Amino acid sequence: MALMNKTDMRPLLLTLTGARPFDLQGDRRLTSTRLLTVDAFDTLITRAVFHPTDVFTICGTILREREIIGIEATEWRDRRHQAETDLARSQHPREVRLDQIYDHLAKTGLISAGNVVVAREIETAIERSLSRPIAATINRVNSYLGDGGAVRVLSDSYLTHEDVSGLLDQAGLMLGGHAIHVSSQSGNTKRSGTLFRSALSKSERTDNTTLHIGDNIESDCRQARRAGLGAAPYLDGKPNRFEQYLSDHLQTPRLLGSIIAGSARATRLARALPDPHLQAIWDLSSSMTGPLLFSFVAWTLREAAQRGIRTLYFFSRDGEILLQVAEALQHGAKNPITCRYLYVSRQSLHLPGVTNLGEIERKWILDNASYNGLRYLLARLDITVDEFLALLPFGSPLRRLDPDMLMTPPDIAAMTDSLDHAPVDALILERAAQRREICLDYMREQELLAPGHVGVVDIGWRGRLQGSLCRAIATVDPEFSTRLHGFYIDLESPPTDAGTFSTFSALCGSEFSWAARGSLFEIFCAAHHGTVKNYMRTDRGTVVPVLASEANQEATDWGLAIQQEAVTTFCREAARGLRLARLDVMEHVPALAQAAVEIVQMFVSRPGAPEAAAFGAFAHSSDERHDRVEQMAGPIDFRPHALLKRLGPAYKYRRISYWPEGSLARSVPGWLRSLALSMLRAMPGRHA
Repeated sequence: MALMNKTDMRPLLLTLTGARPFDLQGDRRLTSTRLLTVDAFDTLITRAVFHPTDVFTICGTILREREIIGIEATEWRDRRHQAETDLARSQHPREVRLDQIYDHLAKTGLISAGNVVVAREIETAIERSLSRPIAATINRVNSYLGDGGAVRVLSDSYLTHEDVSGLLDQAGLMLGGHAIHVSSQSGNTKRSGTLFRSALSKSERTDNTTLHIGDNIESDCRQARRAGLGAAPYLDGKPNRFEQYLSDHLQTPRLLGSIIAGSARATRLARALPDPHLQAIWDLSSSMTGPLLFSFVAWTLREAAQRGIRTLYFFSRDGEILLQVAEALQHGAKNPITCRYLYVSRQSLHLPGVTNLGEIERKWILDNASYNGLRYLLARLDITVDEFLALLPFGSPLRRLDPDMLMTPPDIAAMTDSLDHAPVDALILERAAQRREICLDYMREQELLAPGHVGVVDIGWRGRLQGSLCRAIATVDPEFSTRLHGFYIDLESPPTDAGTFSTFSALCGSEFSWAARGSLFEIFCAAHHGTVKNYMRTDRGTVVPVLASEANQEATDWGLAIQQEAVTTFCREAARGLRLARLDVMEHVPALAQAAVEIVQMFVSRPGAPEAAAFGAFAHSSDERHDRVEQMAGPIDFRPHALLKRLGPAYKYRRISYWPEGSLARSVPGWLRSLALSMLRAMPGRHA
């Protein structure tokens, strides 16, 4: 089994051959560099499509739409690319220009001479609309310029000097056009080595004070060194494993994968953060979390439309980011589904949903009883310890119980028996009715009780919020369940008589257990505010949620804003690209779902060290009141005395890790990580 893949080996191999990759954090070669030359495409700027030739596919789509060409967009792409290749071969080593390419296409009869200028302008307009900055290199070059350094851009491109300069200016490069050398202008190219010689004097090329940065090993490394320059390959712009998978497996049509993968890469490269922790959050959210939530919400909107649902309620707190994704997907839609944010939680809905003490209600009251004390369980019911004990028979063992100690099996049995005691039953139903009254007022204001079908959206995993909502509203609208439908990533055991349900996991068709990894998805959908405790009426008469805290400070400190910005940036980018390509995302939801589950599994089962460190450090709480928090995947201390310590009573009720793969990736050296994760995956009983 290989412990290091080819991507891991490339920097080492390049360094051994004298072309050490450029270090964006502080490359010491810059201190002795008097002139910095930089490649443009995929070094300073990139395109929001994975394959550059898909610019031609989009161009062909628009040309066909305008009846300028009569062939399919993919054939236009191939013919346009072939024309460029043929001209380049005939003019070698000189560069070809865009106007020459289009004149050649006109001579072959593919496009009329009268439409050449229009078609060429459409292609350059698409280039402008898809061009995105690579923030790390733009910032580094601007910083070098600000320190008084000299910079020149050397670009092999059929685009005009004016076009390339405009793209770099659009990206934020603080460099005048005089310092930008484009091969189409002079005919000289980097790939032949002649552009280095024409753009630089002999002394600039041979005095060991010029360094060239670029992504192409042949043009930007070998040819630069042959011309006498130092070479620093730029590798960070290459696609990561998630982006590569999306491109490789979203192939029908190929343009779908190119836009989704290209949007992920463009988003990832759009921010350069000084904190490695925040950069890891940004990178994963761009390339994995963004495509996942984009696919889930696209599925939700499609399913809702097919069911005739015109209003979707996104449950807090998971719904905060999901609502933003929905807004990005529906931007500019002619007849969008109304999407609203509904402040709900286990605390705010489960008690109002209690109308009798049946099996469902008892399971909720006693949920995780062995991990909690009596006071904690009673707090779910808005009942104090004194109120509860006053109703119990004199001989009840619960009277002698420390209400803050963890409950033992006999204690839980006694608590179960107490629920059959009529005074206790009556008090619970009384408190439930009180909470239900204000809860229903809030739901009325949010128009849930208005006629028509209603959709609710949450990530999962048991559907109990929908069940409690349904039971509470059924007290005033007995037919509410017939018009309520829930959309979830996955459900383990949906409740009965609580409306209907659809799951994204069913479409994915994978054995991957989403619910078993639910804690991770709760990170991806974390919100800026605290959990909802209750509802209250304001002086104006409106009903508003009562939050445990206005801010989710721990998540904010972790980097929540960065995560949400990356996700929404990707979603806007992908939606914009699909619109430009005239692709309807709703027609490709199954393919997106299949790809989403695969990249999720890649992350869960084989996290990289930065990913594991960033997401493993998230402070997660699984209990209803969010009183106890633990790291999602803390590092494991493998020293013998530390492992023995975990067998002691202090660790009896503590989880080793919500995400074992993440903990392992944080705890073993890099050379051993792949083997260790493979061994963990092979263990019996591991979830897919």
